[in-house]
Amino acid sequence: MEVLPFKLPKSEKDALIYQEDTGVAFYEQLHQHEEMQISYIVKGLGTLIVGDNISVFNENDILVIGENLPHVFRTDYDLSTNAEMLTLFFTKTSFGKDFSTE
Repeated sequence: MEVLPFKLPKSEKDALIYQEDTGVAFYEQLHQHEEMQISYIVKGLGTLIVGDNISVFNENDILVIGENLPHVFRTDYDLSTNAEMLTLFFTKTSFGKDFSTE
């Protein structure tokens, strides 16, 4: 499966990006981006692939995905309810040079 490079739309002044995903499914293309992400699953369940790891995600899970890691959320479809995920994206420099240990 090909990994799609993904560029999050943001200005150079933006330190953080907040995104709400609501629908039958989340973004279901294997992709990677330079930002780390913390995602909270409000509603929905499915399979999460990160790198070479496959696991299940459920409602109320908090997921942390590192920078440039290929990943995809494969939502189990239930047309009677929408899936919902809240995500915060950031880079190592988002909080200043002293935040990162590098």
